[in-house]
This record gives sequence, structure tokens and C-alpha cells, in this order.
Amino acid sequence: MDFDENIDKEAYQRFFSTLMLTLVDSRDDRSILYKFFEEHLEYLNDFLVEFLEVWAEIQLPRMSQRQLKAIGLIIEHFGNSIQEFPLGQRRWNLEIAITCYKILLDILRVSRE
Repeated sequence: MDFDENIDKEAYQRFFSTLMLTLVDSRDDRSILYKFFEEHLEYLNDFLVEFLEVWAEIQLPRMSQRQLKAIGLIIEHFGNSIQEFPLGQRRWNLEIAITCYKILLDILRVSRE
């Protein structure tokens, strides 16, 4: 995938890392996640969709079965939460959720190989 040269890829990497920690730390408390999403609306867009696809393509094959199970739960939590997030652009929230579910399918495929 070709990333737009004007996009700060490192900022998205930092956002993604913080997002993963927030998803774990929130313990299914959507109010915590929604506050985080609201504070980072500028990252909930088409580039995040692309970022997630590339991240999964590179990282999933490197993970152990245990890591795949853990990351699968986190990605599922993200997909479920973002699809119901009431702010931002609904289109991107749904695209991000769909991408999360596609990643889950990839995790199932990789974990069975």
C-alpha cells in the first residue's frame, strides 16, 4: 500500500500504541474509550484503516498463538467499540470496525496454519 507522503506515519504509530494500551486498560469501560476516541478524532479516518491493514499483514505472521489470541481480543474490543462510537464520521468508524473484523478473520486463519 502506498501511504500519502503528507501523513505523519509516526504519529499514527504512537496513536495506535496508545490505543492498544487504552483498550486493555479500559476493561470494557466504553466511557474511557469514547473519551480517548473523542480526544483523537483526527486519527479515526481512512489512513487508520490502511495503517491497520498493513500492521496486521506485517505483525500477525510474527505472533505466537498466545499473542494472536490476546491481540484478537483487543482488536475485537476496538471494532465493537468504534462501530458504536457516536462522534466523528460514521463512515470511517464503520470502515475501521470492518477492518478490525477482517483482521480477526486473518487471526483465525493464521492461528490455524
